[in-house]
Amino acid sequence: MIKDESYEIRASLINPKWPLRIYKGFYGQEYRVFVIRSQYEPSNLLSTKLIAVNKSYDTIQREWQLEFKLTSSSNSSEDMFKYIFKDIFNTIDFNGTEQSAFKALCHRYEHWQQLLSRLPDSFGRLKQQGLLAELLVLRDNLIPNYGVETALEMWQGPKGAKQDFILPESWIEVKSTNLGKREIHISSLEQLDSPISDGELSVITLQESNAYDSSAICLSTVIDEIESNITDDLISIEFKEKLLLVGYGLNKDNELYFRVCDIERYSVNRDFPMIKRDDISNAITTVSYTLNLEAISNFKIK
Repeated sequence: MIKDESYEIRASLINPKWPLRIYKGFYGQEYRVFVIRSQYEPSNLLSTKLIAVNKSYDTIQREWQLEFKLTSSSNSSEDMFKYIFKDIFNTIDFNGTEQSAFKALCHRYEHWQQLLSRLPDSFGRLKQQGLLAELLVLRDNLIPNYGVETALEMWQGPKGAKQDFILPESWIEVKSTNLGKREIHISSLEQLDSPISDGELSVITLQESNAYDSSAICLSTVIDEIESNITDDLISIEFKEKLLLVGYGLNKDNELYFRVCDIERYSVNRDFPMIKRDDISNAITTVSYTLNLEAISNFKIK
């Protein structure tokens, strides 16, 4: 048991058989914390929006103490905090030495720290419906046709790819729009003008609703359905990391509900109306434009 009155930490040893002493508990009234004590000095780890890191040396015990403190008491933040450290502990070989276990823990935390540092500042309605649209394409199109592992590998948008999904010989760009609005925004040249191959534009029309609407869905529902198909722990981790990259996971308490009104697919070939890189000056570096969906109806995939 660790009791630190200066931080009000109350933590208990997780497993006395592990070579590295790891404690879990709370500080203050309700914030979760993991504490590691070791004779070896840990790396200089950085804090994030979710996790505060504190490193200190106990001159009496002659050992180092490393604290990972959750900075939020929301249910979604607690879930993400527990998931991150479950993943960190799963990467440690607890049959090895204390030093190797501590090094593995610090190394894996640095991976999550880099991931958390890339999180967007907010995750509002537009981002929620955009992610929902992509997940619907995953659930209803790609997973049934390619299997969950291959389909999730195709989902490259969260990693900064030009299109949302990269297929073996094609690609899919997904756009969400609101009921009654027949326009979509193309935010860059590369979204539709791909030098690799022709592709597909998938447009999901949504209407904001609420939890009392039996026809409405939210992100958690679709994510749970996709995760039910995943049997490999590594694939599950990669899926959660991609969700985190687009902002999902830290504030699930404010999830919105949407009704899916329509799903339209358009074939994007060289005749498709778009702004092409070859048609504009190299001096122009950034281009965005709006497409009228009624005007591209002859490209719709039946």
